Amino acid sequence: MSTQFFVVKGIGRFPIDMLRYDSAYPRTSEDAIKIDQACAGELRKWEVSLCSESRHAPTVGRWESFLSRVVEVNGRSLRGAK
Repeated sequence: MSTQFFVVKGIGRFPIDMLRYDSAYPRTSEDAIKIDQACAGELRKWEVSLCSESRHAPTVGRWESFLSRVVEVNGRSLRGAK
């Protein structure tokens, strides 16, 4: 199984449970800091890069239910992502 990389943009608090749900983790230490800040409500808008070992990640529809949008997967922009 290979690592998948994806980028998520969101508004408001970061949905931390999505990391567990998608078996994901921050790609860099800067992404981890952004997640901490978004969880604390310090960022209104955020964008983070994540990694996952799951072949099913990311669960795009579930991210959207948390006012977040997966905009890129493995270097490819998703259609309609802004």
